Amino acid sequence: SKRAWLQPREKTYGFEQQAGHTQVLMNAEIQKKATGWYCDVCECLLRDSASYLDHVNGKKHQRKLGYSMRTQRVGVEQVRDRLATVTEERRRAEEEAKRRRGLDTNQEYERILEAREADEAAKREAKKDAKKRKREE
Repeated sequence: SKRAWLQPREKTYGFEQQAGHTQVLMNAEIQKKATGWYCDVCECLLRDSASYLDHVNGKKHQRKLGYSMRTQRVGVEQVRDRLATVTEERRRAEEEAKRRRGLDTNQEYERILEAREADEAAKREAKKDAKKRKREE
């Protein structure tokens, strides 16, 4: 077939951001039908987010986008390579997060030490001033 292989989805549909929001559809025919989720590609109205997601993953919608429902066959080595890549990316992200947390912790520790030293210096100065005043009396 001349249709493209089915591809993994790159975008999210953002159901969390759309929760609690309404959108007025300008097409009078759609407004008469009911409320729910509207698919612009297929021009159909679906009752809830679960049926909308099923529709988006379904054959009719994918065909209108130009995809066949067939997936590309891959070998064991390609799967291993992909898993190794994902594992390495995840490990790097975790190391970066640890490094950032470490920097933040070290910076906080240094800030606390500097504040303590400043307090101690202020106390010493106050003590010296008190002794000076006592001598003068």
